[in-house]
Amino acid sequence: GIQINYLEEDRLTGTAGALRLLPEIDVPILVINGDIITKMSFKSMLGFHHDNKANLTVGLWQYQVKIEYGVVETKGIAIQGITEKPSVDFLINAGVYLLSPKCLYLVPNCIPEGQTFHITDLLKSAINRKYAVVGFPIHESWLDIGQPKDYEQAQTEHHINGN
Repeated sequence: GIQINYLEEDRLTGTAGALRLLPEIDVPILVINGDIITKMSFKSMLGFHHDNKANLTVGLWQYQVKIEYGVVETKGIAIQGITEKPSVDFLINAGVYLLSPKCLYLVPNCIPEGQTFHITDLLKSAINRKYAVVGFPIHESWLDIGQPKDYEQAQTEHHINGN
């Protein structure tokens, strides 16, 4: 029940460089990295985008780094404390974006034609111009399958390849 249009580049110009090929639009567009599997609600993301009057909404995923050792806190050579096997949480860019038409107009204004331009470059340009850039937390499943081990995990957990 949805319409999907594809654009082909003559040469690779980065994740945002290809946006130059879009016709003029007057609604937000969804951009997703090709190596992402998620069950997130795009409808909820769009509602969030509108509710926050955003120009650019970035899907965010909670990512935890576990340190397998005791982390020592020092001041000079004096040990001040130790934390056994801590974990640190980060919000990471999940490779899912909603871009308003205003944000899309940045692409031709920020880069010369034919130059490589990544979506993170567009994100930085929007922030520098004081555009409304917001983060949408993803609570549903999300997996980046850009690495072979992650792709193997996806085949089991997400049942790709017709399983």
